Amino acid sequence: MVAVPITALWAMPAGLIGLLLMPFHLDWLAFIPMGWGVEAILYVARTTAAWPAATFDEPHMPPWGLLVTSFGIAWVGLWHSRRRLAGVPLILLGLASPLLFRPPDLLVSADARLIGVRVHDTMYVQGASGGSRFTRDAWQQYWAVGNVRPIPVDGEAADGAVACRKDACLLKPREDAKAVLLARGVTQPEGCAQISAIVSAEPARGLCPRPWPALIDRFTVWRYGATAIWLEPRYARMLTDRRYRGDRPWVPPPPSPREHAPPALPPAMTE
Repeated sequence: MVAVPITALWAMPAGLIGLLLMPFHLDWLAFIPMGWGVEAILYVARTTAAWPAATFDEPHMPPWGLLVTSFGIAWVGLWHSRRRLAGVPLILLGLASPLLFRPPDLLVSADARLIGVRVHDTMYVQGASGGSRFTRDAWQQYWAVGNVRPIPVDGEAADGAVACRKDACLLKPREDAKAVLLARGVTQPEGCAQISAIVSAEPARGLCPRPWPALIDRFTVWRYGATAIWLEPRYARMLTDRRYRGDRPWVPPPPSPREHAPPALPPAMTE
């Protein structure tokens, strides 16, 4: 409410006047006051951002929630009679959509350098050298969690929901779901019988005996992109970036399969 009038009545008009004065080399007469206006806008932004509770964590809207909200706003804006009030419930439903959407329990980045699991209001992350900080911050906003902690090298966290040894971790963020094995080496880890999926930053095919659980490793994300994982009582449900974007002309084709590349994710465990 303060910054917009400064922009509209001070900074922008001064900028236009400065453009008109450029041919006469007098643009400084307008650009210097314009700079004062920009400084005032930045002061307002920095001051309000420093107030207590200036921001709060809110989960992202699912696509259908954004669509419903947009339609409701358009409905209210287009009609002049009382029928426009029918758009208000749609707006409220869209705003409440994050409460009706269950976010994934685990996320794996497109290069497998970041593997994150959400446990209540905390995100536990395993990050390799070169992992994207931008991706990590985006995950934190997506999950609307205030705390970010590293997955321990050895030991437990989150009351046993994250249990690690040097060669592997068992991740069980949900009590009613099977755990996920976070592999950290090339030797066969313990716990293969009680997991629904294997997640690894390195190639991990064959770490567990048949029948193999679902696998998300370096080769998987290389072919299918970043992966989101929902843990169910009997299996892990997955959504890859390539599957989400679909087979469309503007989507680049997947890399050519290699001799040792893992097979496609089991159809029953993907969506």
